[in-house]
Amino acid sequence: MLLCWNPGQSTPPHRHGEDRHSWFKVLSGELKMVHFKDDEEMRLKQCSGLDQVDLQVESSEVIDVHSPVIYEGPDDASHQLGNRCDDSETAVSLHVYSPPYLQLTYECSNGEEKKIPVVHYGQMFSQIIESYPGEWRGGEIFSNLSAFQSLLDDVFIKGEEKGDDEATIHERITNLMSQIQINPEEWRMHARLHPEHFTRVLIGQSEKWMLILTCWDKDQGTPIHDHQGSFNWIKILDGQLLEENYVCNATKMTPAEQAECEEQTQKAKASGRGDGRQYAERCVQLVRSGVLPPDSVTYLNRDIIHRIRNVSGRPAFSLHLYAPPYVKARAYDVVSGGTELVFLPQEKLKSATDSESFWHI
Repeated sequence: MLLCWNPGQSTPPHRHGEDRHSWFKVLSGELKMVHFKDDEEMRLKQCSGLDQVDLQVESSEVIDVHSPVIYEGPDDASHQLGNRCDDSETAVSLHVYSPPYLQLTYECSNGEEKKIPVVHYGQMFSQIIESYPGEWRGGEIFSNLSAFQSLLDDVFIKGEEKGDDEATIHERITNLMSQIQINPEEWRMHARLHPEHFTRVLIGQSEKWMLILTCWDKDQGTPIHDHQGSFNWIKILDGQLLEENYVCNATKMTPAEQAECEEQTQKAKASGRGDGRQYAERCVQLVRSGVLPPDSVTYLNRDIIHRIRNVSGRPAFSLHLYAPPYVKARAYDVVSGGTELVFLPQEKLKSATDSESFWHI
């Protein structure tokens, strides 16, 4: 990770955890490293916020571009690192962590542990996307949810200002969705599972787009539905989802044909000769299906009719982007081909326990 420090900025006192090694080198400016005494009473007692409690300083040192590489081992005491300059000079340092460093861990005074995600910031990539759309396709962009939303604004708004057509903008969004990597410790903070249905957490939206974290417990899925004209990108964060695409033939059938279709379906079910699928598919027909594996990205056009189901055997999570915002859907009856328009709430995530923060079809 490349760490960028404005004047006066520093980390809270922290440890990197057991079995984790780290190395860092100052590339510009000066950093100050403070080491704290490592006895039981002086460990960080943290239950809310980042306020430290009576830590005793054991030593401190100034590290600059001429200093050697600094190594920190799993047995090192709590420490704090920050920009030594308080007024004008910035600092930059390069850090390597093995294994990957995803969260800070603190000890609470009641014996509990508090974990805070190490969130990466990727807003500087907006300039690369705008100026060099071919150069960022080969690597990963490590970012956070807030910066990712800024990137989406950059692609949609600046693309339109430059006169790019819809296909070009959508290609850039597809590439961005493929490469964006969000710390799982961050998005899991927003995840909400419900025992009876999948949930959709509204992460953010603008006039151009809507970003949803969808949480699927084991075997949960959607009805067959459309997106009412919105384009859709799906990125699988964890688990596997089965997507099935459909076409609706009911609009091409006469009322008599629809009635016959429904009647034959109900007879088949009543007689125990199956579920009547051979008749139902005359109305809403499955045309394609496939499993979406972890980290895959799927692009769906505005005319899509589909349904999704969790086939992981455990909870699964996916990130969904809709353009324009997805505020209503039409659900399809596989038997009759009939439809029902469902309006979707748009409340943003407010707190970890806010019941209005998630919704489902």
